[in-house]
Amino acid sequence: MHELSLASNIINIVSSELKKRSISFNKLKTVKIIVGRLMQVVPDSLLYALEITGKEIGFYDTAYEINIKPVEIKCPNCGIQFTAEKFDMRCPDCGCLDVIIAGGREFLIDKIIINDD
Repeated sequence: MHELSLASNIINIVSSELKKRSISFNKLKTVKIIVGRLMQVVPDSLLYALEITGKEIGFYDTAYEINIKPVEIKCPNCGIQFTAEKFDMRCPDCGCLDVIIAGGREFLIDKIIINDD
């Protein structure tokens, strides 16, 4: 379950950013994460791991939102860009298999939202 190590890394990064800015952990409202489909992350497992590891350091009322990005492919042969379905990366126009992966490998913290109270 690599989701646990990913969650731990996210929590460490968020914690570090809050400390750097002298923001109390109880002000953390939401952490938004972008995950590309090719990263093979199980969203429910990542969410569970985030909640567990977050609570361990004091992120008690924090919400976590995971946005899954599709696999985006660009065909160098005919130039179209398309979303791959079910990991079929063949160009739907010309049938080319030598395509360029343009998206779907993302894994990043998109936003850290703080309560302004």
